[in-house]
Amino acid sequence: MTYWVEQRVDFSSYVGVPGQFGTTDLMVYDSDPEQLELQVHDAKFGHRPVLVERNTQLMLYALGALDLLSLGYEIKRVRIVIHQPQVNNGPIEWTLTLHELLDFAKVAWDKAQLVERATEEWQASIRGGNGPRARAWPYSPRGCAGRGRGANTPRPLPPRSHLLEASNSKH
Repeated sequence: MTYWVEQRVDFSSYVGVPGQFGTTDLMVYDSDPEQLELQVHDAKFGHRPVLVERNTQLMLYALGALDLLSLGYEIKRVRIVIHQPQVNNGPIEWTLTLHELLDFAKVAWDKAQLVERATEEWQASIRGGNGPRARAWPYSPRGCAGRGRGANTPRPLPPRSHLLEASNSKH
């Protein structure tokens, strides 16, 4: 087995947005011919349980790890492991095939592109560019007048993850 601790993984090529990365707490490659398994471990210290199955953050980290290892390592499956001592008595795991991870990559690409387009449209609208008019975009600071907040009080902008979550309901 080969181990990497606190390994930065870049998954930009899987989402089509530059500079997208994360840091795995532990990455393991099991080279046993029966296994050929990539493991991505993450430590969570909150008191609210974190689900391991289809955990988007760790699946993105697994894509970054795959990108890092793809030239020199054969991988058949991926194991995602969450260590959350305040909630679980031991690690919780979920295993998926490489094919399933790559299917997730297609969905991640589509959703990331949706967020990028929405961000570009919003930025164009506040610059007065060719994007949608500010009053047509509900998160525009200029679109808040007459909504009970005061004409000079901008509406708070949602984080980009809000737009991604909104797109999840469409799939």
